[in-house]
Amino acid sequence: MSEASIRQRGRELLLKQGWLPIALVAGPEAGKGWPDTVGVAEGHFFAVEWKDWNGGVEPIQWFRLRCIRKAGGCGFVTDDPELAVAAIGDFAMMGTMPPIDLRRRTVDQDR
Repeated sequence: MSEASIRQRGRELLLKQGWLPIALVAGPEAGKGWPDTVGVAEGHFFAVEWKDWNGGVEPIQWFRLRCIRKAGGCGFVTDDPELAVAAIGDFAMMGTMPPIDLRRRTVDQDR
C-alpha cells in the first residue's frame, strides 16, 4: 500500500470514530518535519506521520514527534491505519502513550 493510500485510509478510520483529523501542510513559516495528520480525539491532541513499509523517517520528523509528546500530545509514526486508530483510542480513553515508532515491522520485531 502506498503512503498516500495509508494516509487516506487512516483519515477515513479516524473520521469514522468521530474524531477530527486535519491534514497538515506546513509552509515556510512553520518549517519542515511536521506530521502528516494532526487532530483531536475525545479532547486529546494527536499527530501521525504516515509511512509506507519502506518509508524512512527524517531526524526533524522524530524531533517534532518528540516535542509533541513532551507537550502532552500523542505523536507517532505508523504504516498501519488500524493500529493508529487503536493507539489513539487508548491514548484518548486511558492515557496510554504508544511507542513513538508504531510501524508494523517494528511492532512485529518486538514480539
